[in-house]
Amino acid sequence: MALFFTSKTGQVDPPVFLEVLEVSQGAALVKVDARLPTDLHTIFEGTPIATTATAGVYKWMKSAILSTIHSSSATATRIVIRGPNPFKIGDYFAQSGIGAGSGGTITAVAATYVVTAQTKFDIAKGAIIYQAAAANATAPFCRPYALLRHPLQVRETDGVTCYNVYGALVHRGTAATSVYKWGYTADVKNRLGDRIRFQARYQV
Repeated sequence: MALFFTSKTGQVDPPVFLEVLEVSQGAALVKVDARLPTDLHTIFEGTPIATTATAGVYKWMKSAILSTIHSSSATATRIVIRGPNPFKIGDYFAQSGIGAGSGGTITAVAATYVVTAQTKFDIAKGAIIYQAAAANATAPFCRPYALLRHPLQVRETDGVTCYNVYGALVHRGTAATSVYKWGYTADVKNRLGDRIRFQARYQV
């Protein structure tokens, strides 16, 4: 298959999908719902999509890569993530690969940072956080089923939310982990590892 490259600031990014072996027939109905931040308009290609209790309806999994960690205070820890920001006020999140006690509540959100109300949040630069089901939960909000094939517009330019959007899903193939903007969590890699090959391809 043909590979497409995009140049940004003098660098060439490899494609998110290095090899696509199987794409779902037709399209999946992705339910965006109220978890969508007001300033987010696109869900990127490669985003893990999860199944829900409703037959034929899927949800997107939230994650983010931490770019800066600020010092903790008695009430909050400020962590800066790589934008755009997929989280919103009220979301619970945890660090990928860490169990109980890692969940925090997002109490303030800006374009490039989130603030958690957790008193102590031991986390390192470059770590990946994901939306958790509840405070101190050991599991993500939802479980991955496949990866989104193409970017998905979830909000119109006038701010209107597109709650249910059709998008193609990749069930089998090889994905470049360095290109996915929000970062793949350990849960995604473990659950899709028998069908999706995640390779740490770096920008050149």
